[in-house]
Amino acid sequence: MIIDPTKLQGVDRFIKECFLRFGSMNKNNYEVALFHLLMLSGYDNMTDFEISKALKTPESKIKRLRYEVELEYGENDETKFDLKIISLLKCSSFKLTFDRLQFAVTDKMTRLYINNELQKENRFSDSSFNNNIVSISANDLQYLLDRLKLSKEDRKSIINNVKKGIKESCENLPKSAKEKAFDFGKTILHIVAGKVCETLIDKIFDELKIILKI
Repeated sequence: MIIDPTKLQGVDRFIKECFLRFGSMNKNNYEVALFHLLMLSGYDNMTDFEISKALKTPESKIKRLRYEVELEYGENDETKFDLKIISLLKCSSFKLTFDRLQFAVTDKMTRLYINNELQKENRFSDSSFNNNIVSISANDLQYLLDRLKLSKEDRKSIINNVKKGIKESCENLPKSAKEKAFDFGKTILHIVAGKVCETLIDKIFDELKIILKI
């Protein structure tokens, strides 16, 4: 996808900004302003890889520009970030590791916001293995969900994603490892579910046990 330059949105705003800041803008400032123009014109719906291909620019630079655009032009609104995280968790594909849950967060600003919210209570997420992957304990995920003040529908949707991730993570494991992962997954779901009825969680895992043949 390459947008026709004549159809870019916000061109007048871009020209006005460059005019008002003329003499104080360096090359990077111009690139950030132009990238913001692209974001307004549909590039925000593309992945970093797709933008990288379209602009023939390294993906690492696209990630940096996206982050700098958010810093320069983004709204410093916690409600906006909270809604973004809720939407992300409802659509995420969770993966169960030995003692943590993992999910993808490709947007750097969102990752930093999540970690900042956790750090306020001396908690943390981990992205050291892969910058685009957030690894988090069940207790810390529960704290985050409670902090977001989810509706019953949103929490149920996220729980279903966690359940699906646990099932898929266990499917291809040897039986002994599958049983251990399964038991740990059950503990995680009880924690994340919060006030959801425990008998319902037990029923979910009885069904998964049959599916996974353990």
